[in-house]
Amino acid sequence: MLFCGDESGDLHEASTFMIDRRVRECALELQDTVLLAKLSAGYLISQEEKYHTTCLINLFELYTESLNMLISWFFALGHLNYARWLPIDVRDMIELDVVTPSTATEFKKGHFAVQQTHHAFSVLAIDHAH
Repeated sequence: MLFCGDESGDLHEASTFMIDRRVRECALELQDTVLLAKLSAGYLISQEEKYHTTCLINLFELYTESLNMLISWFFALGHLNYARWLPIDVRDMIELDVVTPSTATEFKKGHFAVQQTHHAFSVLAIDHAH
């Protein structure tokens, strides 16, 4: 319901602050005023927001496309760190299906977090799990 407003289908709960952070980054980069208005009410977890996996994936794909178009501007404007590392980040996002298809499949199923125990609130973003 976060992205499309449709309450039918397989909905996932926002369960990590990493999803919240990434959605905010995407919304800011894309200047999605409707999504930014929803995000201004607080963290996705505290709002108990739900989303369709396909809607989240579509947002990330649009974000990746927009970043890809911005790369040349970072070079032109002399932002060296962005100019060096953004192409690598975009390449990794685009090639996820080819390099690690099992990870890409899990992302498409909505598995963006790892739960190491069965305790409540013990879910971690994938990049924080060791």
